[in-house]
Formats: sequence, C-alpha cells, structure tokens
Amino acid sequence: AAAAAVLIPSSPEANMTSVALSRFDEVDVAALAKDDLEVSTITLYQRELALHRGAQVAVTSEYICYAIKGGMIRIINRLDASRALLRGLEKVSDMAFAPSAPEGDDLEEEEEDVVLAAVGSEGGLRVWSLESSDGSLEPAELLKQDVGTPTA
Repeated sequence: AAAAAVLIPSSPEANMTSVALSRFDEVDVAALAKDDLEVSTITLYQRELALHRGAQVAVTSEYICYAIKGGMIRIINRLDASRALLRGLEKVSDMAFAPSAPEGDDLEEEEEDVVLAAVGSEGGLRVWSLESSDGSLEPAELLKQDVGTPTA
C-alpha cells in the first residue's frame, strides 16, 4: 500500500486547512472516488489563504512534515507517533526530503539517514537529519545558512 499526505481546504470561509494522511493500494488513484480512500486527519490548523510555490508538506514512508506559522515545521514519525518541532526560519517557503539510495545499493550496510531540507522566505536554508529511537524523535541540524552569511 502507498500513502500520501495532502492539504485539504476544510473551510474556505475560516481559512482552515486539514493535513490528512491517505492510504491506498497500487491502483489508479485518479479513478477512485473520495469515499474509496481511507483518510486520517493528522491536524487542523488556521492559515492564510495564499498561493505557495514550494511544498508545505513533505512525506516519506516513515515521516510526515508540514509547515506551520512562525517558520516552524512539525515532524511526526508515522511508525510510533513521536513528534518534534523544527525552528529557525522566518516562514517556510519549500521543504523536501533528500532522495534515498536505490534499492539494492550495497554502499551502506547500515540504516540510511533521513534528511530534510527547508528554505525560508527570507532565503535561509536549514538541513536536518531525522532519527527516531525508543519513541523519541531527535532531529539534528546539519546545516544552517542565513542570508548574508558566507559559505565555507
């Protein structure tokens, strides 16, 4: 089964958005009726009604991340429901997970790091490594680049 996180406008008058996780089997998703999908609401939050060019939600098989007010990013581990809050950007413009190594890649025997990068509207860049153990989610900041800060 595959999964996706989607932003669903739940009330245009109140500018409310629902972040939902949808699970589906390997079928033609476009052909499915809304009632055929199993959807679980993760959160409901108020946000400004605006066009965003970048991603406000990022999903892997293990994590769901979504931007919230104040330049923060909420991370939820889908396997054990542990949560963390990332800070450091003025307003999140875009975020994405780094692609993982192809199946069968023997370069690394150990478990791969999950890496999330986010760009802020002010031009700042943050990169975190995500790791969960014993029901605790521990992000580690790998890169902090602010506007006007020289790169190494």
